[in-house]
Amino acid sequence: MFKKILAFASVLLTVGILSNSTYAANDTVQLISPQNKTVTTNNIVLVSGKGKQGTNLTIDAYLSNIIKDKIDFNNIPKDGYVLILSEDLKIGASGNFAKELTLKKGLHKIEVKVVNSANSAVRYIYITDLNKARKELESVNDIKFTETLKQLIK
Repeated sequence: MFKKILAFASVLLTVGILSNSTYAANDTVQLISPQNKTVTTNNIVLVSGKGKQGTNLTIDAYLSNIIKDKIDFNNIPKDGYVLILSEDLKIGASGNFAKELTLKKGLHKIEVKVVNSANSAVRYIYITDLNKARKELESVNDIKFTETLKQLIK
């Protein structure tokens, strides 16, 4: 009988310790979409993620004031953005959140911040028009075709 009580007490102690550590980072939010360094032709972007119920968030969208035809995602400028949109929301009972943002063409920095916390997540998105995307894709295909031809000729 004593062994059963001791085993039960140790199970309760273990569950109590593990459940407390689960809530150690109350203000942590996992950003699911958009993926970082995305190029799209759609000006409507879904920002979604997971977090603790009741957490207040701010979603800020910035537009780069540097105009370029091509974006090098390996060398994204950290400065030179203008705040164009700010949305506040609260994570619901499911622990999930989602917000659609309508953005202009160009390079955007989207930042999801937990209110009254230093925690944030940043994603970079480049919105372009369909014709530019087609031309870029064709130039990549032409380069690969040319390289393939050179390899065959050698």
